[in-house]
Amino acid sequence: MMGLFAVAGLILWWCVVGYVFYLGRLGGTYRPRSGEMNDEQLPYFSVVVPCYNEEELIGEKVADLAAADYPMEKLSVYFAHGRSTDRTAEIIRESIQDHPNFFLVETGRKGKIPQVNAVLETLETDIIFISDVDSEIEPDAFRKVGTLFLLNPDLGVVGARVTPRGSTPEEEIHWHLQNQLRRLESGVGMSSVVIANAYAFRRSVLSTFDNDVIADDVHVTFRARRQGWHSLYAHNIVAADTRSASRTCEMLRHKYRKGNANMRELLRFLPVPLKDWPWPVIFYTKFLQTFLLPLSIIGFLLSSLSLAPTHGLWVAAFWLGLAITWVRQQRHLTSGKEDDASVSSFTAIKAFCLVNIVLLADLITYPFYRQSSRYSRLSAPGGRGSA
Repeated sequence: MMGLFAVAGLILWWCVVGYVFYLGRLGGTYRPRSGEMNDEQLPYFSVVVPCYNEEELIGEKVADLAAADYPMEKLSVYFAHGRSTDRTAEIIRESIQDHPNFFLVETGRKGKIPQVNAVLETLETDIIFISDVDSEIEPDAFRKVGTLFLLNPDLGVVGARVTPRGSTPEEEIHWHLQNQLRRLESGVGMSSVVIANAYAFRRSVLSTFDNDVIADDVHVTFRARRQGWHSLYAHNIVAADTRSASRTCEMLRHKYRKGNANMRELLRFLPVPLKDWPWPVIFYTKFLQTFLLPLSIIGFLLSSLSLAPTHGLWVAAFWLGLAITWVRQQRHLTSGKEDDASVSSFTAIKAFCLVNIVLLADLITYPFYRQSSRYSRLSAPGGRGSA
């Protein structure tokens, strides 16, 4: 039982606390070049917007992209339409009439990945930007993305800092803490994930996605790193997720699907070469957090209860050390925060428990559950721009 206590406690400590301290010590080793580019210097790139039954949001998405601070002759926007049963295609046609660089592509396919692939197969630009209909992008986002790619030839993937709108407190704090973690990973040029709502990649990273990909935001960063590219979760490039979980049941359902999709990508890219330091630490920590952390929490709690009567001092000392380092970690993650999330320790613990309960369900059901990129979306309470 002491062995279980030690192993489970070590995994718990590393996944929750130690990994953050490790990244903090490495922070700043990757410093992407930045600067101001005039319109003539900016690169050409394509934006792909997969859409299916989006009549409530698609008009505002067209307007969102049309407001971009980027030379329109260097920006092509493709709405990858997937056989909607509502007025999505009609609204797109009406909305893009005054935008000669906006195109409606009838893919004849359903699901994000098949729709995106249908457009990727036809593109020749070096930089591709994937933007979901429910993402609201700041006007300067494309200019910042283009500048980063132009000045940093070693950069393969750039993701926007996405924050949820109208979400539950648990979802909000989970996003905030994960955003801070991606910021630390980006400090070594190896963000483990970007957010599916708004990210860009070089065509050299991939020509099309594998057909069974669900978590495209994980797949693209893993694929980029396997080829030696850096990936960046850029906190100065801002986007909002206007369709986030507004109820706990929606959050749990969404996390379950996302957890299943992440497991598929982690298994797909095993193993990673140990010489590509510190990527093995980042990748295998993600593996531990996804596959072993939920089990380690259970093992740690059970072994603590079992050992308390005979080894109470050791158990108490470990719990105290875990609590102290966790508080320090929380202060580190929440210092200088760049979003509006209110940080509550109780809410953070609640979110942590909910996420790991969902991951445990993912572990149990993974051999039996297979999904496609056609799963139902979250609701958009109050429509776009709701608070």
